[in-house]
Amino acid sequence: MYSECGQIGDAFKAFADIVWKDDGSWSSIIGTYKQNGMESEALELCKEMLADGITFTSYSLPLCISACSQLSAMQVGKQLHVFAIKSGYNYDVYVASSMIDMYAKCGTMEESDKVFGEQVLPNEVIYNAVICGYAHHGKAQEAVEVFSKLEKNGLTPNNVTFLAVLSACSHSGYVEDTLYFFTLMLNKYKIKPESEHYSCLVDAYGRAGRIEEAYQIVQKDGSESAWRTLLSACRNHNNTKIGEKSAMKMIELNPSDHASYILLSNIYLGEGKWEEARKCREKMAKIRVTKDPGSSWLI
Repeated sequence: MYSECGQIGDAFKAFADIVWKDDGSWSSIIGTYKQNGMESEALELCKEMLADGITFTSYSLPLCISACSQLSAMQVGKQLHVFAIKSGYNYDVYVASSMIDMYAKCGTMEESDKVFGEQVLPNEVIYNAVICGYAHHGKAQEAVEVFSKLEKNGLTPNNVTFLAVLSACSHSGYVEDTLYFFTLMLNKYKIKPESEHYSCLVDAYGRAGRIEEAYQIVQKDGSESAWRTLLSACRNHNNTKIGEKSAMKMIELNPSDHASYILLSNIYLGEGKWEEARKCREKMAKIRVTKDPGSSWLI
């Protein structure tokens, strides 16, 4: 309850009040910190758990590996991988998928492939992790090949599988492949597309400069993310007409979001329409929309 409400302090107090802490209670507090973006603290709790005499299980281990993924802490992740092998957890579906994800996000897809290849009977969760890994690295062809293996092994792709392969194809500029998988999801597997799926399709057409077709697609979905994707494509291809429509729609959906004003202003500047760009910025200032300042941090 405290975790879902973001009340980390209350969650830790409840945990601290437990006299005999078992794997379940440790896994719960580690998961709470990880889910609320406090991965470093989650790993510290992992150390405290071990010091308390509680060893990793198939519940706590994936949580700690996942924390390493978010922090790109591959050396710690490798230590957890060694433990998984020694304890036999490397064949557990959630441990294995978390390791695949960790190595992919740390930039070593080769290690992800190795973990994947060691799985005796990989299920959809494992396949999804690999496809997501290839999508993260922009390797569309490899993602498509793994998707084909999934089908050949008699497994059924789900909405996560399709989002991963659609993302991989759209980012690589594979317009026809993106459309193929979108249609496959809809017609063969009867999966209703979500906003993220539509955004991938819009992104594919947008990257190819097929703005009119992307505009037709986004009208079917109508989500803010799809309109933002279209607006970005309009900026990249200097399409002022559809760019204006997209910006107006985004402003209607989320008036306080600076992105639509900034992108529309940049489209005007790219077209040499200085007066329109100035008016756009003035309107943004009038309603007190400010661009978020950039920031960076190192671990």
